[in-house]
Amino acid sequence: MLLTAKTSRDIDPIFWDVVLDCKGKCVYCGLDGSDDIRILRNFCIDHLIPRQANGAHAKENRVLSCSYCNRDCKGNYDPRIDAPKSAGENVLLAQAKKYVHKRQPSPFFDDLYDALQRR
Repeated sequence: MLLTAKTSRDIDPIFWDVVLDCKGKCVYCGLDGSDDIRILRNFCIDHLIPRQANGAHAKENRVLSCSYCNRDCKGNYDPRIDAPKSAGENVLLAQAKKYVHKRQPSPFFDDLYDALQRR
């Protein structure tokens, strides 16, 4: 998996930590940016529990998201609203994925999710 930039643009080291933790894929839709820096440059760090909802800026609360899922689908959604009180990170992430999937308006995403599940 090649994750080095071929440009002179500096990229925050925290971003690379999150990219490596998430294997270069959007945690919500599975878009893979690990082989193409042009795709990866459009990804961003998302706070699983939004800062607006008192989510920490800690490493455990940061995930990799494509800009579409982050901006247009998840926004400031707090997965704790629909999860059990003592839910762990995996449960919260699953809840956020479900929320994002419901907000994606195109049948394209249903086909994308089906294809990603078969991988």
